[in-house]
Amino acid sequence: PTLVLTCKNDANEEPVTLKEGEGENDIHVTVDDSKSTATCTEAGKIVYNASVTYDGKDYTNSKEAEVAALGHDYECQFTWEDNDKDHTATATAIFVCKNDNSHKLEGDAVKVDVQKDNDASSAATCTADGKNVYTATATATDKDGKVIATATTETPHEVAIPKTGHNYKAEWSWAETETGYTPTLVLTCKNDANEEPVTL
Repeated sequence: PTLVLTCKNDANEEPVTLKEGEGENDIHVTVDDSKSTATCTEAGKIVYNASVTYDGKDYTNSKEAEVAALGHDYECQFTWEDNDKDHTATATAIFVCKNDNSHKLEGDAVKVDVQKDNDASSAATCTADGKNVYTATATATDKDGKVIATATTETPHEVAIPKTGHNYKAEWSWAETETGYTPTLVLTCKNDANEEPVTL
């Protein structure tokens, strides 16, 4: 702000111009934003208060300015649910506004697309656990179908697949010897065709 002081008693006297600053005869400004605060959807206001003392007299003034609505700043919260039978997962999502956590997008307004990451997933073997790895993308729309917010999981979700253990197919054979017959047992794992058979 700028304050121009013109002496009423002497029209020929040069006007005094004061500006904002930290000096003794400078204008000091404070900001009052407590009366009305902008929300996500409605504009607010702030009040600038100016004061200065010059030649022993105090001068004050104020100016009200509008503050634009904040708008929504949504953060997505994902919730995963695992299916232990087939080791898959589904996800739901809620968008919560950082500026006002009472503003939420959820239910039918939010669609979640879950994708399996085949490269990161691994099948369980007889001796080692496997895992299915999923990512999710959430999209929130308004009643007209316009996209309001989108989000993708930052960390993939993993569903553990327990190791299968061995499931052997037994094949017996008998070899005739001078003293009789000697048995041999070959165990082949049905769960892993690449596993070397066990011969007993």
